[in-house]
Amino acid sequence: MSRAYVLRLFAFALAAFAFWFAVGWLALAYRVAASYAYRSGPPTPPTETPARYGVAYREVTLTTADGLRLAGWYTPPPPGEDTVLLLAHGQAAARDPRLHADAVRLTGLGVLSWDFRGHGASQGELRTFGYYEALDVLAAAEFALAQPGVERVVAWGTSMGAAATLWAAARDPNATRIHMVLADSPYADLVDIEDHIIRLRGLPPFVRFFLVQMTGLHPRQMRPVEEVDRIAPRPLVLLHGEEDRVIPVEHAYALYRAAQPPKLLWVFRQMGHSQAVMAQRDVYWPCLARLVRGYKQTDVFPQGIVYTEPDESPPFCP
Repeated sequence: MSRAYVLRLFAFALAAFAFWFAVGWLALAYRVAASYAYRSGPPTPPTETPARYGVAYREVTLTTADGLRLAGWYTPPPPGEDTVLLLAHGQAAARDPRLHADAVRLTGLGVLSWDFRGHGASQGELRTFGYYEALDVLAAAEFALAQPGVERVVAWGTSMGAAATLWAAARDPNATRIHMVLADSPYADLVDIEDHIIRLRGLPPFVRFFLVQMTGLHPRQMRPVEEVDRIAPRPLVLLHGEEDRVIPVEHAYALYRAAQPPKLLWVFRQMGHSQAVMAQRDVYWPCLARLVRGYKQTDVFPQGIVYTEPDESPPFCP
């Protein structure tokens, strides 16, 4: 066997390895992109409801501006209360019966929670990191305002749901549907969190390429930080865990800087991504409800950046 033949054989093997490695790498990137862009199975109803936690509700259907039907739960506000709190869940999640029940019991407000498009029991296949999900938030706000006795809507969201609420409020014509935004752990710029949610070095650019093909959205469109200033003069509350490794707290600072008053940033020390809403529920919800009621009654809204330790109440909620 000649030396030239061995070298040709080696070169062929190396080229074949490189080819199949590239194919495998692209296939992996495609699968990761598809896991973010599409639901993983057929619409699935929840296995539990708020009744499991002692809270009454009724099943409702929301219809979006682009014709999708979304499954939800609605608990009306008690007598004398005119505000409904919208609960927008995160990526690849669904409406949470415990979260719904906590919000009802600990705020005393009406609560509407639903499954985003492409999630849970709702219609749709495509997921867009909150961009088109903003239409779902607006549909929820319209539904709430059509209910007897409801005059005000406060939109709360977490992670992807927080980004959706920011976009929804920014695009709410004449600010008539959403009256306050509570955004827990939103991202400011989707590209900036690629390396945090896709940990394999070198893969994010390929995943991004496939996501653009699947969603029709370019990353430069996925920047809530460019639209957050349009929420004013409605109050904006940003909430974020200081130890968040999925969407670092720097995103909250960027959104806070870009927003116009009235605005408040509440940073939870020793908390990770979207953890405070469950881990500190007995402080989290009552203090947010105090903000909602205080602004309604006096038009006074605390502003600035507030840091709290676990189980510590913020200065605006002694």
